[in-house]
Order: sequence, then structure tokens, then C-alpha cells
Amino acid sequence: MGMRTKVVQWIVLVLLLAVGIAVTIRVLQNHRQVIVRGAVMRDDADASKQVPIANVDIVAVSDDFVQQTRSDQTGSFVITLPKTFRTRKPITLRLTHSDYRPLQMDAAAGDELVVARMVALTTATQSPAPTLPPKVVVSNIRLRYVVRSTEVADVGSVVKSFQIVNAGNIPCQNCDRDSVPRCRGR
Repeated sequence: MGMRTKVVQWIVLVLLLAVGIAVTIRVLQNHRQVIVRGAVMRDDADASKQVPIANVDIVAVSDDFVQQTRSDQTGSFVITLPKTFRTRKPITLRLTHSDYRPLQMDAAAGDELVVARMVALTTATQSPAPTLPPKVVVSNIRLRYVVRSTEVADVGSVVKSFQIVNAGNIPCQNCDRDSVPRCRGR
């Protein structure tokens, strides 16, 4: 076999490998599920009132399919689209809730998070301002206080130090066994 034959064989092998990889990638892309993730929030100028909305009915509509879901307690939702659906293809989301105006918005299927802001129907559905308890007048206040002080007193001035060797349950050789064990010197 000549050098040209080996080079041609390697080129054919590399081309076949490249075609195989391209086909595999194409098949995997076609079988990948497209998911739309999002959250439903209350639309309000006050940021502290922009809370998640639970139990919102969400319908995703495209040319060839209709998918329905509902938001959870945190306001988030997930819509799994058919495997034949392409990424970045536009879809329409229709959101409905009994306490909010219906919302219709366009979204693109893909890796982006969809945030839907719904407007409340009336101000009556908004949480009322907290009512303050009635004012109570406090008068004739008397204060009592105690002062604590500490003093240092010397209770002993002559101290003798001593050392006891612990031998682990072995009495001292000079101890009197009949009376209270007391060592008689060393």
C-alpha cells in the first residue's frame, strides 16, 4: 500500500466520523423537549406589593398545539411543549384568574424565564391598610431603681500549698485504714 492510499483512507474515515457526529447531533436536537418556565406576579407600583399569584390558569397556544397548566403557590409555572416544537418559535400565553384582569402575552420557547405581571380587578381585592390599635394615654408614671455595688474583701492571708499524688485507688503507705484516710507525711 502506498502513502496516497493511506491518506485517502484516513480522509474517508474522518469524513464518515464527521457525518456520524452531525447525524447524532441532529437526532438529539429533534428529541429534546422544549420547556417554557415562568412566574406570575402582581403588577403594582409599590415593590412590596408585587407578590406571586397562585392558581392562575395558563394556556399556551401555537399553530399546531394547545397546552394548559396552572401556577403553583410561588407563582411559578412550567409548560412542556411537544418534541416536534422548535426552540424560539413564538407562542401565545393566555393567563386568567378570578381576581385579576386576563392577560395575553407573546413569548418565545427556549431558555428564557417568562415573567407575567397581572393587574388586580379592583382595589377591594388588594390587601387593606393595616388598622392601628386605638391610642392609650399613660400617665402618673413612677420609676423605681436599684443600685447594686460590689466590694472585694480579703478573707485569708495565710495560705499553705500542698500536693497529693493520685495513684489510682491505691492508699498511701502511711494512711490509717481504720479512720479517715489521712496521709501522715512523706
